[in-house]
Amino acid sequence: MRMQARALRGRLDGRDAELEHIRPIAEELAELSASALTDLRLLVFELRPLDLAEHGLVAAVHAHAESVRVRTGLVIDVVTADELRMTGGLDVQEDLYRIVCEAVHNVVKHARAPVRGACSTRSR
Repeated sequence: MRMQARALRGRLDGRDAELEHIRPIAEELAELSASALTDLRLLVFELRPLDLAEHGLVAAVHAHAESVRVRTGLVIDVVTADELRMTGGLDVQEDLYRIVCEAVHNVVKHARAPVRGACSTRSR
């Protein structure tokens, strides 16, 4: 769809003034399809983040915080213990990751102004 919108935009270049009203529609279509593709990629990443399996919970939370910053402009400070030791395996880490993601999602959803949030993780 994005490629078709770009092609349409290209075909409109140098065309009749009568067709100029179509240009904003083609541009909006290209933007919407790019946004949908970005959202889809983020959704796929959230289903099973690669960072979690490869680098652990802390790195995955940092990556999620960065993706939130890029997407929304909201800065999430991730603060962890110097040495965080996880017990329980990947399933437990995934559960904890999803809890953190839900908390961050709620901050993004309910924050009506740019705010800074902090996510703290400690070992016991």
